[in-house]
Amino acid sequence: MAGIDANTLAEIKARTNLADLIEEYGVSLRRQGSTAKACCPFHKEKTPSFAVNIDKGFYKCFGCGEGGDAITFVQKMEGLPFLEAARKLAERAGVPIVDRYDPQAKLRARLYQINQELAAFYQRCLAQTPAAQEARDYLMGRDLWGEATERFGLGYAPDLRGALLEWAKRHGFAPDELVAAGALAPPRRPGDGYYDRFHGRLTFPICDQQGRVIAFSCRLLREAKHTGKYVNSPETDIFKKAQTLYAYHLARPNIAKATPRRAIVCEGQVDVIRCHLCGFPTAVASQGTAFTAEHVALLRRCADAADLVFDGDKAGVKAALRTMGLFLAAGMPVRIVSLPPGEDPDSLLRGQGTDAFRACLDAAEDPAPYLVRRLREQEAAPDAMDATMRIAKAAVATVLDCPEPVLTARFLQDAADALRLPVATLTADIETLRADAAEAERRRAEFRARQETAAPAPLPADDPAPPPPEDDWEADAPGPPYPEDFAEPPAAPPLAALEASNNLAGALCELLAHHFHEREVMDCLVRHLPPAFVHNPFAAKLYDLAVAADLARAPILAPPEGDDAFNAFLARLFATPDRIVAGGEDITPLAYARDLVRAYWLREYERRAREVDPDSVEAFTLTQSRKRLQSLPWEAAEPFMDAFHPTLQAPAGTASRPSIAPTPPPEAPAPDDAPLPLWEPTPEPEEDLYDTL
Repeated sequence: MAGIDANTLAEIKARTNLADLIEEYGVSLRRQGSTAKACCPFHKEKTPSFAVNIDKGFYKCFGCGEGGDAITFVQKMEGLPFLEAARKLAERAGVPIVDRYDPQAKLRARLYQINQELAAFYQRCLAQTPAAQEARDYLMGRDLWGEATERFGLGYAPDLRGALLEWAKRHGFAPDELVAAGALAPPRRPGDGYYDRFHGRLTFPICDQQGRVIAFSCRLLREAKHTGKYVNSPETDIFKKAQTLYAYHLARPNIAKATPRRAIVCEGQVDVIRCHLCGFPTAVASQGTAFTAEHVALLRRCADAADLVFDGDKAGVKAALRTMGLFLAAGMPVRIVSLPPGEDPDSLLRGQGTDAFRACLDAAEDPAPYLVRRLREQEAAPDAMDATMRIAKAAVATVLDCPEPVLTARFLQDAADALRLPVATLTADIETLRADAAEAERRRAEFRARQETAAPAPLPADDPAPPPPEDDWEADAPGPPYPEDFAEPPAAPPLAALEASNNLAGALCELLAHHFHEREVMDCLVRHLPPAFVHNPFAAKLYDLAVAADLARAPILAPPEGDDAFNAFLARLFATPDRIVAGGEDITPLAYARDLVRAYWLREYERRAREVDPDSVEAFTLTQSRKRLQSLPWEAAEPFMDAFHPTLQAPAGTASRPSIAPTPPPEAPAPDDAPLPLWEPTPEPEEDLYDTL
């Protein structure tokens, strides 16, 4: 592990008495010389089968098979990753750990300090200032005053302009540091000042796995037209929404010690707080985003299964179906808890008590019966043959990627029972789908191998069909990549490198060639990259092929007939190593696609700014919008890069290139915490439950 060498690890284990450590976790050991026995802390049993070898420093349960050393024991009991467990034991044993030099460590430490002191400031404002009376009344009205406020660090951001800047000045923090921490937003236009994102809101601190405050989720206390009920911190160097679960630092040790080790997944912070207060301390929630595969991986560190407790409305059902698919794809058992109509965990626990909530948990449905029941509710004639076929296909697709044979078999059996079909029918379907996927991969590999041995045809020096002059903004950029470009594949370039090189066409071609079959990559491109932005003819043609293959669910890209130059280019592209995967663990195809989309949009902003009077208000607005789009996290910038936005639809008789004119200023000034407008985002279309799958 980075930062801890083998000698240090050996010293940590040597200084740790394993028996004493195990007893600190409430396990009663019966010692006999250098060995000890106990009932296993990892599963229920009446006869002790958990053995500890004190001298050698390892344990083994002969009932459930769990075993390991002191670090492994702390990992299992607290749900910690290896490095954190080792650090905890090192501190306990007094073993110093010298970390490798990290140039960003000082910045992160500063952000941790800002968030921690800011959380304390908000808590003092809630408890002491007269202006926070509305916040105190709200908490008392929802029975969250007292223990909940202290345990979860709830606070209040003062609704006073300049209050946060004054606090920062007194504590030695610069405004730019608070911008980096996400508490302040920079000026919108020349002459404006900084403004507080959270002013006048109830604050919920968000903590990392070590319990350090890394961000805030802040609730509005009264309705407002121009802002959402909740405002969350933007992503920073220490806060990543897809890797953060609310109250995970509190729930993790409780999940690890529970029998069975089952987590409760809720939709909101108040639901989680209520669960913890009422004796269900294994509850967590996603933070400002939908549940992701990274959240599932985080839970798997300490939990063996999960219960999803989402609202019973259409949005809650869609979220439950989508989330259960993520758990199944990770091979983790999951159940879905249905609450009475109109209830959520908070209202149910306050209104009907813990017994009613526990009864709902006990009655949780397995994923297959829940899926079939919900999809049948959507069908006009659920017993019709076509409806049964649709539901059966949806069920098979949900568990297609599950890596656990037992979980897959149980899911298919339950789905078959709910559909009153022989389980062999669904088993045959999933085997057919897997065989098709394997055959598609074999054909793809065969095609690439054949192209590697084929002599490449020369690529024309000029584009075979150059676009009109006014559309040729990419004329100075490198054309499609040549074979010699890939002799020593470098790491995949980040956004800055894409902008610097201006070779967006080559980057797009590489992404499409190697990752067109990945749905999330194609969804990102189709939604956010208008075809009119892609000027290079080869890149545009490949983009069209990839979109067509995605719509048809085709396993391979079929080269067009009669276009020798393009097919030769495509063959060399397929034979090239995948630079995205070679770029390192931190670069994923989806992240690369997002960077590429953003780079295209930034280029269009720059192009538009060149076409207007440099001294005009429009030029200034375009430049400022470009800077903001460049700095916003993806979740904040995504709505403004919608390829289907009406702004991009050119009027009849005009050129196909979209206009990037800014939105006219609103009639009334927006409140300080309103989002900064680039374009108004298009509302999400209504989707049925099948789209969730």
